[in-house]
Amino acid sequence: MIKAAIYGKTDTPNARDLVRLLLIHPDIQFIGFASEDHAGRPLWEDVFDVFGSCDIRYSRTLDYSKLDVLFCLDADDVPAEALSKLETDPEFRLIVFPPKPGEGSAVDSLDNFVYGVPELNRKAMVRGARAVRLACAPAIAALDATFPFARVLMMPGDTESLEITVDGPEFDPERSAREVSACLQAVQTSFRRRVEFRASGRESHSLRGLTVDMEFPCAIDEQTIRDSFAEAYDDHNFTFILPPGIPLPDGSEDAPLAGCNKCFISVSKPDADTVRLRAAIDPRMKGAVGNAIHCMNLLFGLHERTGLELKPGE
Repeated sequence: MIKAAIYGKTDTPNARDLVRLLLIHPDIQFIGFASEDHAGRPLWEDVFDVFGSCDIRYSRTLDYSKLDVLFCLDADDVPAEALSKLETDPEFRLIVFPPKPGEGSAVDSLDNFVYGVPELNRKAMVRGARAVRLACAPAIAALDATFPFARVLMMPGDTESLEITVDGPEFDPERSAREVSACLQAVQTSFRRRVEFRASGRESHSLRGLTVDMEFPCAIDEQTIRDSFAEAYDDHNFTFILPPGIPLPDGSEDAPLAGCNKCFISVSKPDADTVRLRAAIDPRMKGAVGNAIHCMNLLFGLHERTGLELKPGE
């Protein structure tokens, strides 16, 4: 069994969801949650539905000698012991969540961290990577939608802006733009467009739904585009292009992917020279804890779907 623990703040949806997913994962032994402010309290006080099935209490520190993987919820507070163990123990894995909007990450500048979008970096994760810095939710949705274009050099390479509209919870537009721009340029070196994220401005939206919308010049016919998506994601387990005529709801409606680790993408051609893309995810699953478990599965050579078939509700 893989021995896993969590480090970071306890009063967040990510903390609660991650506890639940680790407890139901068939290959995980969840052994601790380090939170100095809450040391001694039982986890079920924050995650009430695990009462009776989990007797773990928060601790001030962790015994890193017993750990195989640590999930760090605070990107600006990665424990020194974890970074040291990463350098000295080839069997240890570290997964760091993205920072809150406007904050930085302690691991952004470290070269030994793989960027956590499995659709782009699955090979790196299964071929020896030991540390992952997770992507922010809007960047995951946008990259899943644009990667099939970039991998066959179909993203427009001129200097106009690529505008991406986000309908969902609060996010960091500058960080999202940096992440997407860097990834697209790494895949397609001719891509030089400035990436710009902006909120949709809707007054209400679901906290369990996030959509990204964009359009850009593309003279390729829709069937060729769909063939490129099929080839890119043929052996992936969580990203799917919808058939023609099947619309994705916007984020102001009931979130259809709540509790699900999938990304659904719709493709349309409003005219012969333009393509329109929309991608939808649950920002708390595919955009956060589900993606963390997905990356962990890859780091340890497990099947991608392990522990992610179903997720208990809150």
